[in-house]
Amino acid sequence: MTLRFWKTSSGRSPVEEFITKLRDAGVQQAIYDMLELIETSDQKDLMASGTLDPVAGYKPLLETRIRRGKSRYRLLSVTMEAICWALHMFPKKSQKIPPKELDTAMKRAKTVIN
Repeated sequence: MTLRFWKTSSGRSPVEEFITKLRDAGVQQAIYDMLELIETSDQKDLMASGTLDPVAGYKPLLETRIRRGKSRYRLLSVTMEAICWALHMFPKKSQKIPPKELDTAMKRAKTVIN
């Protein structure tokens, strides 16, 4: 599956910026390892393993959870035609995804889908 980062109209990639601003190189590497897994795997396998999980009530969003030590992050994405679009990434602080984070990802998803 091809991995692409969603970009603003000015060419900024919020997901890539989020990753590069992290202070812990080990956390950055764990994120890059997960992104590589997504890019080198089949979507069916990623769904079956739970690497890509549908976000209930927010079709077509998919969630990927990334952990390293005590650090927890969520990546929200959509897939279309064997392309996984990394839309939004943020620290995981609770069981549920905050509405603000879902809204951000859904707005970005609409620009990819339309």
